[in-house]
Amino acid sequence: HHYNMPAIHHPTMKDTKTTTASPATNAAAASTKTTKKKKKHIFKKKIPQKGDPDYLSPTQLRNRRKRNAKKKGNQQQPQQQESSANNSASNNSNNKSNEDEELKDPSMKYITYPTKTPIVRTATKYIESLLQSSNSNNTFHVYIGPLYHWRTVSKLAVRPDATDKNKVAIGLFAENSHSLLPVPKCKAHHPSINKVVEVVTNACHELNVIPYESNTADNESKSEEEMGQLRYIGVNVDRSSGGAQVTLVWNGKSGEEDEQLEKLVANILNEMVLCKAEAEEPPMKRQRRRGRRGDNKEETQSKDNVKKPVSSTGSNNDSNKVRLHSLWINYNSSWKHSNRIFEYDESCWRHVVGSTSITE
Repeated sequence: HHYNMPAIHHPTMKDTKTTTASPATNAAAASTKTTKKKKKHIFKKKIPQKGDPDYLSPTQLRNRRKRNAKKKGNQQQPQQQESSANNSASNNSNNKSNEDEELKDPSMKYITYPTKTPIVRTATKYIESLLQSSNSNNTFHVYIGPLYHWRTVSKLAVRPDATDKNKVAIGLFAENSHSLLPVPKCKAHHPSINKVVEVVTNACHELNVIPYESNTADNESKSEEEMGQLRYIGVNVDRSSGGAQVTLVWNGKSGEEDEQLEKLVANILNEMVLCKAEAEEPPMKRQRRRGRRGDNKEETQSKDNVKKPVSSTGSNNDSNKVRLHSLWINYNSSWKHSNRIFEYDESCWRHVVGSTSITE
């Protein structure tokens, strides 16, 4: 039997064909497709580097983001709630002024529970771990000292007053920000520090001293000289005498005469009085007497010309003044983006009056 089977065609190499399109056909095909929009070349902004006028440190960038977020949040709140809150705050301001001051003052954050301060927690955890590793039976105790007037070393910022930019405000920065909180009567500060703050503030207002401005978007174009004059004050207290060692951090270069600075120094010295230990001059050597007693007239005249030691409590007016241990000037003309308080080069320090150091 013969069966008619369909013919099966097996392709060979000769049967396979490969076609390649010519450039002309590719161009024609591309023209038929929908034309795509050309991408615009975006020029990336140059990131400012250190030393550039527009440079901001990571901390400053973070603070700027916080301020912008805070502004947006304030704008979203209803105006009625803001007005009612302001009215209630103004009515209760007289009764709660002391409480508000304590809440704003960064020094009062842990005043209720002093053992919860970060440095005490860190010390307790570290020492207890050492005691456990050594299998000691001893325990670590934290003893609390005086809650008020214990701080004898302070570095206070000088910035424009929030209500009047032409006036000076002296205080502490709020936590994680450069927002100044004036603390003229800080309970943690030694009374001598608060008195010095009052004296310096009044002197600046009387002489129209320009406070240093914090770096913001409004003053980016200002030069370092235009940022202000007085940047910080440092006050250290000698606990034996109660005298204050005052340092004025001036925005300028050492060696340059500044009439405004000299007026400020004279005003402060006029409102303060040197402590006895710092005001007395070294004893003079006793001169050898020649000739018979009473014959030398020059001897009696020289006794009247001997300089008497300066006394800090010579008059009733001086007893009410602030005690001054010493006065220093630190010339700090560093970059406005820098957070450095003092300039530590020896040429930037100027000793005005008093002892050169506090010894305890």
